[in-house]
Amino acid sequence: MKELVYIILLYALTGCCSQQTSNSVLCPKLDSCLMQYIKTSTNNYRVIQLTFMEYGGTDFVMFNDRSDYDSRFIDGYFFKQGILITYYSFDYKDRSSFIDISQTQAFKDSISGYFDEAPKENGPIMMSNNDNPNPKLYQLRSPQNIIERESIMIEDVKWDVAKGENAINCKELNMAINNYINRYWHRIYVVRFSEYDNHRYVSVNGTFAYDPNMIDAYFFRNGHLVVLYDISHIPSLDYLKEKEIRSFKNSISNYRSAELYPEFMNISRPEKYEIISIEKLRRVADSNPLWLGI
Repeated sequence: MKELVYIILLYALTGCCSQQTSNSVLCPKLDSCLMQYIKTSTNNYRVIQLTFMEYGGTDFVMFNDRSDYDSRFIDGYFFKQGILITYYSFDYKDRSSFIDISQTQAFKDSISGYFDEAPKENGPIMMSNNDNPNPKLYQLRSPQNIIERESIMIEDVKWDVAKGENAINCKELNMAINNYINRYWHRIYVVRFSEYDNHRYVSVNGTFAYDPNMIDAYFFRNGHLVVLYDISHIPSLDYLKEKEIRSFKNSISNYRSAELYPEFMNISRPEKYEIISIEKLRRVADSNPLWLGI
């Protein structure tokens, strides 16, 4: 059975300025869900994070209590009953029928009276001790039809099975990519090449935003975005089907980029392999001390 990875970012978003709230920020049904969430929450947090996402053509939003915000994950904010409501989207999809961005404040640098939990440069990944262990997930079928879900279920979305062999010449790497896509649900899949002690390695993992400083190229595998990092470490040019990959320019339409710490980018655990030949890989076990260094 496919392992459903429904991404819960337990980091806060932000807001700033006046605490005047417009009743028209959210559509009536979603606003009602938010009011119910506020009423039933047993936590006295000052921030509620709304995270919008799309899986298999279906929209979802997650509510999460926070004590403060994380400036890496905020597009804007508003206030509701004195509570800071921040929102963030994994993509650039138009969701104006659910949230009226014109009625919100765009986040800039900080929010007076609130603490930014984002780590400082070269600092550790920080989590608040007040993370809510029970966020609420809602399926956004239409502004009038919003359903609470415990998780993103296979019957809720259209998820194309990965089975292609485009862009990559190595059969075993194609199998590794396909198996990973079919096991973990993510917005973006990362294939990263590396070299250590004269040996070549490749890893596969999932994320929600690509790193613009690491990406070299990308392709789509049965509709799923696969980005390639550090292709200078591939064994030879024959390893890739050059005509079937796209060189990265400035952006990828409808996908977000973010300069995040590597520890946070790995939403699910990477799978790592030593490249033996253009046809063969050898899995590097998680228990192998080498695993952390490649």
